Amino acid sequence: MWLRKVGGSIVLYAECSQGIGSGPFTDLILKTKDLKQFVHDIYDFRNFVIDQWQLEELAKVARKAEIYFYAEGIPKDQQTDLFVAPLDTPQSGIERVLEKHGLDARIIAIPDGPYVLAKLEPEELNKLKEP
Repeated sequence: MWLRKVGGSIVLYAECSQGIGSGPFTDLILKTKDLKQFVHDIYDFRNFVIDQWQLEELAKVARKAEIYFYAEGIPKDQQTDLFVAPLDTPQSGIERVLEKHGLDARIIAIPDGPYVLAKLEPEELNKLKEP
C-alpha cells in the first residue's frame, strides 16, 4: 500500500554525499532513457546489472507518482537524468506539492525512509484507496 493518494506526489530529500550510488547503478540510470523500456529489457538475463533492483524500484514509483527531488550531493543538471523533478531548495518541494494539490494537502514526513515500515490505521487506508 502506498502512503500517498492516487495522483499524489513524492518529495525526496537526500544528502547523496557520495553521488548517485554505486558505479553499476550510476552507469545504469544514466544510460537509461526510458523506464518502460528498461523494465521490459530486464526480463532478458543478458541485461542483468548489479544493483538494477534500485532502478526497478524507482520505475515502480515513477509510474504512479511525480517525484520531486532535492539533493546537495548531485549536481542539478545531472538530476534531470534521474527520472525526477529537481528542486532548487528543500522548501520548493513543499511549495510545489501545495501548488499542485492545494493548501489543504496532507503531507507525511518519513525520516530515514528506507528504514521505516509505515503502518496506517484502517480508516486512513480507506482515504488512500482509489475512488
